[in-house]
Amino acid sequence: MDGYWQGRRAVVCDPVPVAQEHMTGLLAELGMEVWAASTFEDALDLVERKKPPLLLTELVFDHVPGKRVLTTFKERCPDLIIVVCSVLASRAAVTAARAAGAHDFLIKPVRSERLRRALAEAARRLNGTDVARA
Repeated sequence: MDGYWQGRRAVVCDPVPVAQEHMTGLLAELGMEVWAASTFEDALDLVERKKPPLLLTELVFDHVPGKRVLTTFKERCPDLIIVVCSVLASRAAVTAARAAGAHDFLIKPVRSERLRRALAEAARRLNGTDVARA
């Protein structure tokens, strides 16, 4: 990944301010330009306006099922790399998220080294060195 994400854009979407700040900080440490949203609707607006290659998102929102979060983003932005960062830790949640378009699934609290591995995998996909979808 060495520098791949430096200067690139991302949106972080999490309704919990502490989690949002944590993930935004991790991406900023990598030199990324990061926008944060607390709601699904605000994140969708940011993604459509800013066109980032990367979205880190929670799946648990008031009034919006997790599957709808992912399918809506993938329908509107098919090339968007989506990394789910969630408190939902079941195998079923991970499987459903990947089936709905998530490229990776990180369980909160997100550790820096795990996020870096997920981003390295995303960078390989964006560079075309790994075209297989998770």
